[in-house]
Amino acid sequence: MDRKHVTQSVEGYSHALLAHAARSFLDRSEDTSEQEPNHYALGAMMMCCFALEAYFNQLGHALHQHQMLRSFQDIKDFERLAPDRKFLCLISALHSQVQNIPHAWVNEVFRFRNNVAHAKPYSRKNESKNWKESRPLIPNTDPPWARRATPKEARRFVENMEKIINHINEASFRKLGHDFQINIFGQGSQIY
Repeated sequence: MDRKHVTQSVEGYSHALLAHAARSFLDRSEDTSEQEPNHYALGAMMMCCFALEAYFNQLGHALHQHQMLRSFQDIKDFERLAPDRKFLCLISALHSQVQNIPHAWVNEVFRFRNNVAHAKPYSRKNESKNWKESRPLIPNTDPPWARRATPKEARRFVENMEKIINHINEASFRKLGHDFQINIFGQGSQIY
């Protein structure tokens, strides 16, 4: 058997994998009731948060390589920024049409992510209710952020995530001649 020397190059797009996971969770969440929080909707919403930040990091690296993030000597300084600050830096570097991107929604997404990631103990004051049903009233013990996890809210997160990434991708392609598609997990090549 002949041996060959092979050189491989791979560029993976974490944001695309996470966005795909968000869509998968969304599909599963829609098989459940809209009235109650569900784990699949929560998974979709969290994957959107992770996909956006991964995308911001991916694009940040590309812009830094082209010296378009001038205020950062080291890419690690960019990576350490809060996601909403990264977003503003990217928009500024791309000179994108800022009014077309829902800034308030980006802030909302990362507030939600922070509430989940840094969950604190919660309690509710005693609530009295008149209950006349034959079965007992079971209190809802979900934290406030979990109550948002409905299929409708998950769909809104996924659709907005896709709009933001696609819009910034258009600006990236115009500026760099390169974009990071949301439906391509990466690319590879090999030389024999």
